[in-house]
Amino acid sequence: MSATTQTAEFKAMTKETYWPVLKSSLLNGNISFEDLDLDCPICYDKMGVHETRDGNEDHRATILPCGHMIGNVCLTRGGLETCPICRAGITHPSCQHPFEGMIMPARLRMLNTVPKELSKGGYITDQCRECRAVEMANNILEHLSEMDTESRGRRNLPPRHLGMVLTLDGHHVLLGGNCPKNMKLVSIDTPKEIKYRWHDFEEGEYTSASEGLVWFGKPTNAKIKFHTFEESNTAVNPDDK
Repeated sequence: MSATTQTAEFKAMTKETYWPVLKSSLLNGNISFEDLDLDCPICYDKMGVHETRDGNEDHRATILPCGHMIGNVCLTRGGLETCPICRAGITHPSCQHPFEGMIMPARLRMLNTVPKELSKGGYITDQCRECRAVEMANNILEHLSEMDTESRGRRNLPPRHLGMVLTLDGHHVLLGGNCPKNMKLVSIDTPKEIKYRWHDFEEGEYTSASEGLVWFGKPTNAKIKFHTFEESNTAVNPDDK
């Protein structure tokens, strides 16, 4: 094999954007992460392959469940329902929200954390991570409300309305209704039992993802905070601001 042919083959490996092939080349030692020179097949800009200190993942190489890779910014802005290369469906079956993709691992020991492609038995979760988090948060809020009502009843106190703020990726989802007029929102402590249930929910997702078949996408990394409403003559309804 000529040196020119070897050079061409090496260059092709460094620009490979089909994950199973790229993964094989990395595991076999044919190329290293430093050799990679990946172009986004949508915008043709370079895709990042290394972890960033500031956590900015704008154009990191992102793996789709079919195995093809595109830049993260093109995926998130496009709201893609199918892979732009093979046209495989990439939405969550139940909620129909677009799949967010999985950021390409930047370390050799993490390569096997990527689930199998759809053609190899992998599958996308029924709901996106926000819908999963909201569903679980609503279940927890219902459970906490029952606990709170029972506890207050034993002390001859009237039941109170509870709410929750779910924080996901910097934006907030209000559960349990808006703050009524002439009422104020008062934070309450989260019982340990509820903290454990939320922790188990997040740990369960990581465990399922590690089994190698389920495409969850990005980690949930959500936070929950509970509150109640109390009468206040000076309270301002947030909707009136």
